[in-house]
Amino acid sequence: MVKSLEELSSRRVDAFSGRDAREYHVLCNELGIEPEDPALYDEGMAVLMYEESRERELSDVRDESNQQVEYWARLARIAYRRFPALGKGESIQDRELSSRLREIREAGYSVPPYSRLTKKAKWELLRQIKQDVRGQARAHGAAFALREIAQKNDRLRQEEREFR
Repeated sequence: MVKSLEELSSRRVDAFSGRDAREYHVLCNELGIEPEDPALYDEGMAVLMYEESRERELSDVRDESNQQVEYWARLARIAYRRFPALGKGESIQDRELSSRLREIREAGYSVPPYSRLTKKAKWELLRQIKQDVRGQARAHGAAFALREIAQKNDRLRQEEREFR
């Protein structure tokens, strides 16, 4: 919508008399005229520069926040992925636990050395990691991934029951 020169000029005069530096700066530029009050004009420029800087900072924070959500969602999907179905008398193999811990480490989580741990100690380490990942996923807005994983695991569990 194109505004008339009279309307813009009237708004510029109102901004000048009301000492609205930001609006005064914008309207002087839009009208292409020299400001009557260079100090007010410069103050308006400073306000605009601050707003632009603040918006960039907020954008960076939003980007970082989105990266955190994605990171914790990815870790949750790895940590809470269901292990293969077991038959009667079978148990998860040590190599499967090590493989899961390695995947978690490769995703960027700080997993302590585990190669010399017993199978029971690896289970405990994985339990602790899952607990931390669950809390961090919730804290960083990735709880949706936990719900997604729970639904998928429930569906797999149901399919296994039906298959038996």
